[in-house]
Amino acid sequence: MSRLEVTVSGSVQAAADRVYDAIEDIQNIPRRDQAVQKIEFLSQQKRGAGTRFRETRSMGKRTVVTELEVTEAVAGESVRFVSDAGGTIWDTVYTCRPEGSDGSSTWLEIAMEARPYKLLPKLMSRFVLPMVRKGMKQHLEELKTYCESRAEEA
Repeated sequence: MSRLEVTVSGSVQAAADRVYDAIEDIQNIPRRDQAVQKIEFLSQQKRGAGTRFRETRSMGKRTVVTELEVTEAVAGESVRFVSDAGGTIWDTVYTCRPEGSDGSSTWLEIAMEARPYKLLPKLMSRFVLPMVRKGMKQHLEELKTYCESRAEEA
């Protein structure tokens, strides 16, 4: 096994456009993700496909800096982030789907595919999977909390 695929999903008690906006608002990632310390834009563009940025994140006792690019953005529906880090292509898609008759909640899915292309990441992929899954679940919960607290403010 060298390729990893992890999907987490859940209901968010906020409208889909609000959830989408929180995902696409790269500048505010540190406000919704406790592990992210800093965002630096590498492109003039700050939203949508073509946006490139550098994220500084705490991972345990280490600090990791990763460059990411928004490669796809479908307004109100989905955003795709891709990075090449540590000998692996990380491809993550966030998809928002309105729930319920009044659209006041959203089904959010985060699907990540990791494609290692160097030997060590290929060998380590099966051991990394539980850590990646745990991190994605935490990320989903933090995003949910952020969106729901903003929905209460509205």
